[in-house]
Amino acid sequence: MWHFLGACASAAQVAQTNAATANNKADKSLGIWDEDGNNVYHKKSGNVGIGKTFASVLNNKLEVNGNINIPTNSPFRINNEALNYTHLAGTPPVSSKWTNSTITTTGPIDPTITTTTTTNDIYYNIGNVGIGKTSGINNRLEVGGNMNIPSGSTFRINDEPLSYTDLEGTPPVSSKWTNATDPIDPTITTNDIYYSVFSTLLTPTT
Repeated sequence: MWHFLGACASAAQVAQTNAATANNKADKSLGIWDEDGNNVYHKKSGNVGIGKTFASVLNNKLEVNGNINIPTNSPFRINNEALNYTHLAGTPPVSSKWTNSTITTTGPIDPTITTTTTTNDIYYNIGNVGIGKTSGINNRLEVGGNMNIPSGSTFRINDEPLSYTDLEGTPPVSSKWTNATDPIDPTITTNDIYYSVFSTLLTPTT
């Protein structure tokens, strides 16, 4: 019996101690935070640590020891502005010189209604472009290295396949030989060749 009463008394003391501790924490919390509707304000002039141990050094108004997650469409803001390069220390990276091209189409019913779509094609029309070069770029495109065109892809000038008429200088003399045609079907060219231009045969003189 006395054992039972002693155990009850011990349990009551533990509960009382826990309640007192909880009340003390609540009082401290009430002394630190103010509420205004759903907003909570920190009363003290010190700093706040989240995930930091008691008595650890807090050098900033808010220090978080752990990840900070910002849900989609909730931008991180500084001075009520979305975070941007002007808020960051150091020199911002140079923005791309290239611009995506666009296609503008008119409505099938009302031609005054236009739609502009951004494509995956890019362009640069301010100066010249160098690939593999850092200086001496005197033409619209200069490549300091090999340029490969895969099989089936033609090099084009004015949207036409490259031909002799696009090249400077005198084109080489074409072969004097001609492929023979099939004797039955003259539309078929064979691998036989012939030379049918008559000329004077030169012989050595004595």
